[in-house]
Amino acid sequence: MKKTSDEIYFKTCKYDPVSSPYCPIFKISDMITKSGHSFKELSFLGGVVGIDIMWNCDLDQLGSSCKPQYSFRLQDRKNNFRTATYYWDRESREYRDLLKLYGIRFEISVTGEARRFGLVPTAISLGTGCAFLGAITLLCDLILLYLNSKADFYWYCKYEEAKPPKRQEAAKPHPLENINVD
Repeated sequence: MKKTSDEIYFKTCKYDPVSSPYCPIFKISDMITKSGHSFKELSFLGGVVGIDIMWNCDLDQLGSSCKPQYSFRLQDRKNNFRTATYYWDRESREYRDLLKLYGIRFEISVTGEARRFGLVPTAISLGTGCAFLGAITLLCDLILLYLNSKADFYWYCKYEEAKPPKRQEAAKPHPLENINVD
């Protein structure tokens, strides 16, 4: 973006893609010529010229990477509109003049995108993702422990029952050895 403290800059500048890319002042004839048509033709019958201004900015780079890009296109030929002027004569009769005026109309569309990397939003996004991951794990455990038909099998796999240490007795079979998983 052009940073200027010169108050006269925008009053005297004319757009040029090389020498003055930030100046938003165009000649009408230049815009029509850049749309691929003749100013003489449109000035007689009128027309609609579309102006697209595209701003794509990477705010991590220097300001010079944030230049507007202009494109012009003719959207319609023969643009006109009608207007009426009403008045009364000395005998109080009403008259009107209906005028059909031709002119050039400009439709401006400004689009763009600006991005900047920030450590705080990135950290918040990562923290939120981790929290959702933990919540999903808890939800899956609740479904498998309480709503599944084989909840006993999952319960024995997930939790181990704490018992006092065994003495040298004969080893008892593990509880999972007798469960049928089919």
